[in-house]
Amino acid sequence: LCIQRNIRMMQARKRFCLFRHKIILLQATFRSQKSRKYFQQLRISVISLQAICRGSKSRREINPRRSLIQIQSTCRAFIYRRRFQNRRNGIIKIQAWFRGSKTCFIYNTVREMIVTVQKTVRRHQAMKRAVVMLVQRVRLQRFGHHVIDICRRRRFKTAIVKIQAAYRGRKIRKQDPRYCLIKMQTHVRGFLIRKKFYKKRKEIRIRAKRKLIPNGDVALQKLKLKDRTARAIETLKTSKRWSEILHAVKELEICTKYSLVCCKAVLGTGSHGVIVDVICSLNRSAPHIIVLESALKTLLQISNFLDLFSHMEVEFTKVLIDKIHFGTDKKVNFSALVLLERQIKHDKGNYVAGCADLMKRLRLIRDKRDKYFTPKSMHRLKYLIQKLESDQNVRMNSIL
Repeated sequence: LCIQRNIRMMQARKRFCLFRHKIILLQATFRSQKSRKYFQQLRISVISLQAICRGSKSRREINPRRSLIQIQSTCRAFIYRRRFQNRRNGIIKIQAWFRGSKTCFIYNTVREMIVTVQKTVRRHQAMKRAVVMLVQRVRLQRFGHHVIDICRRRRFKTAIVKIQAAYRGRKIRKQDPRYCLIKMQTHVRGFLIRKKFYKKRKEIRIRAKRKLIPNGDVALQKLKLKDRTARAIETLKTSKRWSEILHAVKELEICTKYSLVCCKAVLGTGSHGVIVDVICSLNRSAPHIIVLESALKTLLQISNFLDLFSHMEVEFTKVLIDKIHFGTDKKVNFSALVLLERQIKHDKGNYVAGCADLMKRLRLIRDKRDKYFTPKSMHRLKYLIQKLESDQNVRMNSIL
C-alpha cells in the first residue's frame, strides 16, 4: 500500500508539473503577444506624433505669416471677450434693475395691503375701546347724577327742617312776653358799649399823637420819616428774607410820598441802585408783583421831587422795557411806562432810538400786549413810540 501510494503520488506530481508547465507557456505566449501589440500601437502613436510635429515645424518654417495670424487671432479674441463681458454686465444690470423694481412693486403692494388690514383692525379695536369707555362714562354720569340728586334731596330736606325749626322757635319766642323786652335790652347795651369803645379809642389816639409829636412839631415828624427811611434802606441792603424786603419797600414808598428829605436820603445813600437791583431780580409771581409795584412807585415819587435819572444808568431803560414787555399787572405797567417816559425825556431818546432791538420790542408791546394796559397807558405808549420814530427820522435826515 505504501508503494502504491508513493507511485500514485509521483504520477499525480508528474501530471501536475506537466499541466503547470503548459499553463506557464500559454501565459508567456499571451503576454508576449499583448506586449508586442502594445509596442506596435505605441510605436505607431509616436511615429504619428513625430510626423505631426515635423509637419508643423516644416509648415512653420515654410509659412512666415503664421505668427502674424496668431497675434491677430489673439487680439481679436481679447476684443470679442471684452465686448462680450461688457454686454453681459449690462444685461445683468438691466435684469437686476427689472427684478428689483418688480420686487419693490410687490413689496409696496403687500405693505399697503398689510397697512390697510392693520388700520382696519386698529380702527375696530379703537371703536371697541371707545364704546366701552362711552358705556363706562354713561354709567359714571348716571351714578354721579344719582349721587347729586341724593345730596340735593338731603340738603333740601335739611334746609326745610332748619327753616321749620327756626320758624317754630321764632313763633314760640314771640308768644313769650319777655321776647320784646330781651331784644330791646340787647340793642341798648350794644349801643352803650359801642359808644364807650369809640370814646376810648379817640382818647387813645389823641394821647399817642401828643406823645409822638408834641406841640405839632413838623420837624420831628420828618425826623421820624427819615429814621424809617434809614431802617428800610438798611433792611434792603442786608436782609434776605422776603417779608422784610417787602416791608422795607412799602416803608420807602410811604416815606418818599410825603417827604423831600426822605427822597434826598435815598439818593444820597445810593439806595436807588439797590431798588433797581431788586426790580431786576423779580419775576411774575404774585408776591414779586406787589414788591415791583411798590419799588416802581418809590422811584416815581423820587422823580417827582428830584432829578432821579441823572443818578441812574442808561441801562435802566432796558430794565423798564423788560418789565413792561413781560408784565401782566396794569398798575405796574403804568408806573414803569411813566418812568420810561421820564428816562427817555432826560436822555432825549438817544439810547432807545439808537437801539433797534428796543424799538422793535416797544412796537411789539404796542401791537400785541394792549390787554395789559389801561386805555390811558396805551395812548401814552403810542405817543411815546411816535415821538421816538419822528426823532429817529429827523436824526437820519440830518446825517444824510
